[in-house]
Amino acid sequence: MQAGRPIAFFSKALSEKHQKLLVYERELLSMVAAIQKWRPYLIGNHFKVKKDHQSLRFLLEQRIFTPAQQKWISKLAGYDFKILYKKGNSNMAADALSRRNTVQTLSLNAILQGLSTDILTAIQQSWTRDEQLSAIINQLKMGTTLAKPYSWRNNQLHWKGKLVVGNDTELRTQLVKMIHTEPAGGHSGFQPTLHRLKAMYHWKGMGQTVKNIIQECDICQRNKYETQLLQAYCSPYPFQKEFGLPKSHGKNTILVVVDHLSKYAHFLALTHPYTAALVAQIYLDNVYKLHDMPEKLICDRDAVFLSLFGWNYSSSLR
Repeated sequence: MQAGRPIAFFSKALSEKHQKLLVYERELLSMVAAIQKWRPYLIGNHFKVKKDHQSLRFLLEQRIFTPAQQKWISKLAGYDFKILYKKGNSNMAADALSRRNTVQTLSLNAILQGLSTDILTAIQQSWTRDEQLSAIINQLKMGTTLAKPYSWRNNQLHWKGKLVVGNDTELRTQLVKMIHTEPAGGHSGFQPTLHRLKAMYHWKGMGQTVKNIIQECDICQRNKYETQLLQAYCSPYPFQKEFGLPKSHGKNTILVVVDHLSKYAHFLALTHPYTAALVAQIYLDNVYKLHDMPEKLICDRDAVFLSLFGWNYSSSLR
């Protein structure tokens, strides 16, 4: 409160687990949640907590019995506060927010009163043009129960209490647009529009009708958010024409030899330019002693270099 006026409101629904707690524990949980929510305002300041649950006044003085209570009270450490008892009948501000009467949904008659006479007439005419609905209406007028869950009340055809709309594409489109584009609808998405429409009307394929109309809605299409990921910016990267490694201990080239069976790799340092005789000698000194004579050699050099390597390698073994 500041100058007798609230500066912030906070509400949170209890989970199914917390709904089973005792009244004392629910009151304690709500106080902890509120203090944590407004921590930036409260930390380092002395404040008062007014509760209509009297036993909470002795919260910090009583023994803690359950692990849950210990956990919640530990979250209050570091706060300087005092709990005051305020009778429920004087705590009108809290009651107005947390104990308001449940809003009753409008009945179908109240909804129909808001419809224009032209729309109601168009809905009634759609029944006469629909052979299946006409047959259902005749059965209901004769008092048969074969047409359930349809019902006939006040010269109106209902399906589970909802007004039935016949096979009239233009009329169905008009009803969807009324729900979708009115100020209360606010061009909502597919699910909200379908939910509100199903609460009042019924026809087969309603979901597809709503989907098609929303996809064709110019305002929705121009204002919907982009679902595709943005592509990375591609820019040309200059590629070096000269290749090579920096010198290390006088060497600037690496000879890589991989054993096909074990995948064991040897990395042998060379100095560029190098000859086939030098490569053969290095191979003999470092690879031959571990893997013996190779059955096959695969090299990225040309056939002349590979031939000279093989000749020098064989000569060294004699």
